Amino acid sequence: MTEANMFTEAGKFLNILIDIANKAVEVDELEIAAGIEKDDLRTAYADYKRREGIDTITQNTPEWEAMIAATTGEYQSSEAAKRKVYNAKRRLKTAIDNYRKVLMENQYARAA
Repeated sequence: MTEANMFTEAGKFLNILIDIANKAVEVDELEIAAGIEKDDLRTAYADYKRREGIDTITQNTPEWEAMIAATTGEYQSSEAAKRKVYNAKRRLKTAIDNYRKVLMENQYARAA
């Protein structure tokens, strides 16, 4: 392998690793945002119960259905945040898999 090829390969690996790092940071940021959305949903549930003077609500009761209807926006935001985390994790895993693929190809090329 020539020196120029070594620099090209090193640059390729560096770019892939930077991409992985960026995706990892994105996952972390989205997990923080999803946690905030989940807290907002819990707060919305608590606020609803406080406004209605209810201590606990059993699932699949009229009171439950009313609380769910009153907090639909917060629920949808929380679910959207969870989907963003899931998709970001999937992109991170793909980037890691691509790195492993390039690494294996490079090792096979060296052995040949």
